[in-house]
Amino acid sequence: MGRLHLIVWMAKCQYRKFWTVKTVLFLAFSVIFLGESVIGKMIAVSLQTGLTVNYLEPVILILSSSFYAMIIPISFLVLLADFPDNHTGGIFMMVRIRRQIWLCGQILYALLAGLTYFGILLAGSILWIGSAGCFSNRWSPYMTELYIRFPDIYTTNQDYFISADTVTQGNPVGVLLTGIFLMLFFLVTLAQILCIFKLTGHKRVGLICGMALTVLGAVAAVYLDKLKWFFPMAHAIFGMHFRDFFSEPECRILYSVLYFAALNMVLWIFNRFLVKRFQIGDERV
Repeated sequence: MGRLHLIVWMAKCQYRKFWTVKTVLFLAFSVIFLGESVIGKMIAVSLQTGLTVNYLEPVILILSSSFYAMIIPISFLVLLADFPDNHTGGIFMMVRIRRQIWLCGQILYALLAGLTYFGILLAGSILWIGSAGCFSNRWSPYMTELYIRFPDIYTTNQDYFISADTVTQGNPVGVLLTGIFLMLFFLVTLAQILCIFKLTGHKRVGLICGMALTVLGAVAAVYLDKLKWFFPMAHAIFGMHFRDFFSEPECRILYSVLYFAALNMVLWIFNRFLVKRFQIGDERV
């Protein structure tokens, strides 16, 4: 088998194990939590005013808010708490593939898990909104007209609206895809951190460090304006990159992509070094 085929095969083996009853229940709980916190409140305002919501807007709101966006990496860390799984096939997989291919397969699996989370979140949002929403590549009347027609309702429900800074940066599909792309970069970063600590025999420390990095980054994004860009969390939140309507972006999307690329390259070098020195199937790791 070719190198790419082996990497995909390795990721596929891991991805099959991803679908357990525990995983499904946790994903359902995560969607319900965000649904009750965000989507349900948006629907209530929409029904009160008669203005429809775009099916994509709740997910965009989650990706653009430092508080709600924090739920995504924390959920991802819980889902991949045992990442990477070095017990699958044990000696068999060690014989069939090289360790670097095994590592590439693990990272690809983490990326697939992240994409799955977003797919379920988007599907859950659409189902939750139901007939009260609509699909369009334009911002809905809920986002563009409500603050003019119902200023009092808007004032008391500002947390359930995408900020003007984000709305003015493009159409819903473009903003959603960019937001998912940035967050996926962060999820891969967390997966690599988990991998480093797992390969050194400190799995729990890796989980704690990943959660601490997420929470501290979210806090810095809100309260530490001068320090927030040192944390990957700020780079993962689309809405953090823009300050107002007409000024230059506070941080260009390209800079965040370069930040994540450099950070993940450094983590990848560490993982390549470590993967050569640990035993696949070693229960101590």
